[in-house]
Amino acid sequence: MIDAEGTVDIQRCLADANWCEVTYDGTNGWAYAEYLTAAVDEEPTVVAESYDTLRIERVERGNLGNIGVGATTGAIAGALLGGPAGAAAGSAAAGALAGGVIGADVPSETMTYVRENPVDPVYLEGEVVVGAGIPEGVEIYTVPENDYRYANVNGQLVLVDEDRRIVHIVR
Repeated sequence: MIDAEGTVDIQRCLADANWCEVTYDGTNGWAYAEYLTAAVDEEPTVVAESYDTLRIERVERGNLGNIGVGATTGAIAGALLGGPAGAAAGSAAAGALAGGVIGADVPSETMTYVRENPVDPVYLEGEVVVGAGIPEGVEIYTVPENDYRYANVNGQLVLVDEDRRIVHIVR
């Protein structure tokens, strides 16, 4: 698993899916590109939205060679990492989260409000994990008298910070 403050080197990404081959702390593997961020004009951006800007090589699955990812997606799906990671595209490294409050204690009033005010779910590709970004097109709802916002992602209520990052999964 990649630490939330970790930095990875992106080798290449799949052309038909949001998965990237990465190296983290000397280990090679696959990470979901929606969970990777990199600096673009000094602002964090989701790698899956910036392949061209970051000049990341995109390859077809059939051109991967002998790295354990073949016609099936088992090797890729099994490699989903449980959190965001900074990405290094070329030689520029980026941090994982900017100003997030990952792991913050959530007031019980906030949890009660979110549970008692359900919202329609939005279904996104990937796992719901702390640190994952919520795309701009997804509506995020406010919690009165609170800095938290919330959404229902893939049927799971989540608290979100001002940077649209999941900071808590409501269980």
